[in-house]
Amino acid sequence: MTQPRRPALLLLPLLLWLAGGPAHAGGARELTVLGAEGFAAGTLERLALGGDGILRLGLDSEAEPLDASTAWAALEHAGALWIGTGNAGQILRRPATGAPARVDVPGALMVTALAGLPDGAVAAAVFPGGRLLRVTPAGEVAPLATLPVEHVWALVADARGGLTAACGSPGTLYGVDPLGAVTRLFEVGDEHARCLLRRGEEWLVGTAPKGLVLALGPTGRRVLRELKAQEVVGLVALDDGALLVAANADTAGGNAQRLAQALRQVATPSGTDAGEEAPGREALQDGSVFLLEQSGVLTPLWEEKKVAALTLVPHGVGAAVGTYPAGRVFGVAPGRAAALLADLPEAEASVLLPGLTGVVTSNPAVLHRIRPATAGRFVSAPLDGDAPSRWGRLVAEGRGIEGLEVRSAETSEPEDGWSPWQPVADLAAGAGTAGVTGRFVQVRVALAGPDAELRALSVVLRTPNRAPTVRDLEAQHEGSAKGGALPTASPVLQVRWKAEDPDGDALRVTLKARREGAGHWRPLLEDADMEKSEHAWDTTGWPDGRYEIHLAVSDAPANAAGEARTAEARRPFVQVDNTAPRVRVGARRSGPGRVTVEGQADDGPGGRVLQVRATTDGKTWVLLAAGDGLLDGAVEAFRGDLDAPAQGPVDVLVQVLDARGNLGAAAATVP
Repeated sequence: MTQPRRPALLLLPLLLWLAGGPAHAGGARELTVLGAEGFAAGTLERLALGGDGILRLGLDSEAEPLDASTAWAALEHAGALWIGTGNAGQILRRPATGAPARVDVPGALMVTALAGLPDGAVAAAVFPGGRLLRVTPAGEVAPLATLPVEHVWALVADARGGLTAACGSPGTLYGVDPLGAVTRLFEVGDEHARCLLRRGEEWLVGTAPKGLVLALGPTGRRVLRELKAQEVVGLVALDDGALLVAANADTAGGNAQRLAQALRQVATPSGTDAGEEAPGREALQDGSVFLLEQSGVLTPLWEEKKVAALTLVPHGVGAAVGTYPAGRVFGVAPGRAAALLADLPEAEASVLLPGLTGVVTSNPAVLHRIRPATAGRFVSAPLDGDAPSRWGRLVAEGRGIEGLEVRSAETSEPEDGWSPWQPVADLAAGAGTAGVTGRFVQVRVALAGPDAELRALSVVLRTPNRAPTVRDLEAQHEGSAKGGALPTASPVLQVRWKAEDPDGDALRVTLKARREGAGHWRPLLEDADMEKSEHAWDTTGWPDGRYEIHLAVSDAPANAAGEARTAEARRPFVQVDNTAPRVRVGARRSGPGRVTVEGQADDGPGGRVLQVRATTDGKTWVLLAAGDGLLDGAVEAFRGDLDAPAQGPVDVLVQVLDARGNLGAAAATVP
């Protein structure tokens, strides 16, 4: 609205859509900024973001810095604007004509509420001490009353000059007559009476930290609604009897609780000097504005995480809500989507004037006098090409587009190393050529005219092709042992890998193998589209031995000739073994009913004998031990004793299993 500020980069993932399907690095792709989330991620200068997601001319302002850190209250009264400030309590008076004036309030750190009195003076509530003061246009300050509370959050004056005060610690409504006599009117049943509104014979009150909306009047205390949000900060009455309610939710019980604690701390001698910027308040709250109908039905009109509502005033057919930590003003109305009306450079839109004729901000305190804008500007959040890119055709869809500018950089922080803004080349009908290179690009759009609007931004870019990556290349025998089971014979080796492309390109695979010592490769897959990251290699007919596997993954299907990139991986020492072990066996009687079996198993080069067993009856198998005590090689001697009939010939069968599940056998007969 006035000056640009750093975009809200946390919203960046919400603003980028890839138009036209997946991005392919070898070709052009398009980034688009549109919709409420997309535009809200950027900076709006004198523009409003409607609930339909379209940017239109919004509000312009004449900014006047104030000699204060924070603003707590503002009031248009008797031809002047009165502003209550902190952290050294002052009242600033800005008359329609004449010089501005400043009134220092003795002993005050904060002027927390203002109300106009019939004679042109104002009543001011100050902290600390719950004091009410009378301040004249000439700057004269006199005490009105002292209330037995810590805080006065709101003041309302009647036509006779009487006051009603909404107070905190404890939550109470007090009446003060024109002579300063104090009357306790109502206990609200909560720690803070946070906001106050007169409707007929009743007072409407919002509280904290219970989040109550109350009606207090001749019939007593009525709870209109208990909100899940702990702090009610603003109420606006609509013509049909419904209420607009601004509230904040957090685990700390609302901003009033934290402000009360902060004000107690400020009341100590370590207060902030006048003109010194106060520390920002952390936005731990989630702000909302609700429509509360007379029937009790509650409808949310605006909700935002980590953005707190500070104030609510009538505006149009609804209300305007000031927020922090982004100093934005939103418009809400029944039956309409919330609109972003103003995007101010300060941290807090802390005080709004009814009808939104002015905004007073905090951190720092600035008075913005509001008027309709005749021109505006949008600055996008940095658009990320993921790599240094060439940015081409840029299109701004809308009306009244007066100019397009771009700048680029290799960092997302706009203050760090960005190129100067430059006009978009060949601009015609809202379209032109960006003509810049860099990973990040920002776009600035100027709008002018009564029907100006921006519906979407799109920019075409081309990113240099990045190579795919391949890893975890492995080959596993299809019959490999699992869970303690023995392997089973199979000639199939399952070759698996993991391949990725940072640009999302389609990949093509070439897979080949060669025997150790051989001079050439034999293909397994050639230029095959990678539908899955595995291949079943049938080694039938391949000589036994150790093999090396080579995998090449290319992004050629998605890139122009000469621009494709390839990644490679190798897996050495893959054993092909489809041959059963050779077995020699001999047997002899070693005693009554005993047979000794001896022999040798040979699984060939690179093989491994896994198990040797023998039987004399084909039913009972006995494992035979290795001659050296460990079955761990390709050639193993074995020996063992078996039970056998004491008389007659005995036929001994020996089976040898290798690590690939191949089974060899031999037999011997004992007379």
